[in-house]
Amino acid sequence: MKRIISFLGLALLLTLVASATAVSAAPAAQHSAAWTGFYFNNMYLQGSPVFTRDDPYIDFNWGYGGPGGGIPGTNFSVRWLRWLYMDRAGNWTFLTITDDGVRVWVDNQLIIDAWYDQPPTQHTATRHLTQGYHLVQMEYYQHLVNAEAHFQVRYGAPTPPQPQPQPGPQPFDLAIDTRSPYFSKGGDASGWNAFANGYYGIAYWTYNNLFALYRYNWARWNLPPTRACHYEVSIYIPHRVATTRQARYWIAHNGRFDARTVNQAAYTNQWVSLGTFDFHGRGGEYVSLSDVTGEPYLSTFLVFDSVNFAPRCTMW
Repeated sequence: MKRIISFLGLALLLTLVASATAVSAAPAAQHSAAWTGFYFNNMYLQGSPVFTRDDPYIDFNWGYGGPGGGIPGTNFSVRWLRWLYMDRAGNWTFLTITDDGVRVWVDNQLIIDAWYDQPPTQHTATRHLTQGYHLVQMEYYQHLVNAEAHFQVRYGAPTPPQPQPQPGPQPFDLAIDTRSPYFSKGGDASGWNAFANGYYGIAYWTYNNLFALYRYNWARWNLPPTRACHYEVSIYIPHRVATTRQARYWIAHNGRFDARTVNQAAYTNQWVSLGTFDFHGRGGEYVSLSDVTGEPYLSTFLVFDSVNFAPRCTMW
């Protein structure tokens, strides 16, 4: 009887060892040189995919077209899966640029969550990973207009440069404050709070939103008609109001959009440069800021004050 029990115990042990070996080998067995892409004809990854294909890279700019397979250029979604091999242990940075929404998981942990409409926008996340295979999943949806999706992974944890404080408006600058006819705001009127600590007097603050909820608050500083030029765009951060680290400014200039994220909490009574951009000066160009930061709902304050457009070319 003891021999039978011993034999059964040995068999069970061998079975467990074999199972463990199969699990550890699974990533290598499933690894391929391409992503497996599941393409859906809706924005919600619902139902069965219209088609599945291998994509060597996630690096698409479909424009106004669709990804193929009869899927139109709007209202579609994609899920990509792949085992990626990290050749060393350490910090790895994951980068996406999408128009519109994106989510990324690494080993079933959500690291990028920007599931909302947006112009082409970069998002990054850094995680410490062991050497070996890791399961990466990226989800994407396209709503309207342009369709674009890009993914990269890099070794290391980059430290993005922080915008530098700048002097105030100079002669020939175009400064737009909250009392200017070229300033506008919208959303939930009860969410706007005025205070007398702005650069020219009145500024506003709101709580943040996690994503673009109904009647989220936004403001826009319009560049008045002027001559075509490169302008350095700066925003003013007044004293002891802002706590957000993820204020997302959009610069609409010369037919394109650029985004800049500013840690408003790092500045007090300072002008902060967003960079220099080319403007055609015919109207319809602006800087905008909404309360959508991606931070936990109603956890931080955003401040809305003056924006300065400083010419960086010979105008007069």
